[in-house]
This record gives sequence, C-alpha cells and structure tokens, in this order.
Amino acid sequence: MLIIRGAGRLLNILGGMCGVHRTVHFFAGADKAKAVLGWQPQHNFLADVDALVAAYKESGREQKDIDFSVDDQIIAAAGN
Repeated sequence: MLIIRGAGRLLNILGGMCGVHRTVHFFAGADKAKAVLGWQPQHNFLADVDALVAAYKESGREQKDIDFSVDDQIIAAAGN
C-alpha cells in the first residue's frame, strides 16, 4: 500500500492491501538497538558515499532517462 499526502488529501495509490493507514510521518532509528543490544552499524553513509556514487555510475543508471510515470499517477490522483 502506498499512502501519500497530496493537495491536502491522503491518497491511497495502491489500494488498502493491509488495511492500516498511517496519517503521520513514520521515522525509525537504530538508537534503541544500540542502547539495548549494544549493536553498532557496520557502515557509515558519509564514509561509503564515494563507493555508492561510483557503483551508481558504473551501473549506467546515470545515463538512463528518469521515469516519472509514478509521479504522474500521484499528481493525477490528487486532482492536479
């Protein structure tokens, strides 16, 4: 299910597959896992970003056209 806010309305783009609609932003973090379990991440975005960008470019996706068809569906559903 994909629920988005558009034009001041909640839009159910893909249908109520699970029946739960969240009307607020949802954020998740690893702070509790760190505190309770002593877990530490094995990666750091700032340290990994150069390799991520290089892999993206090597994949050829940088040269491909961007597909905005889902964006167009969302805008159409919002009535704009």
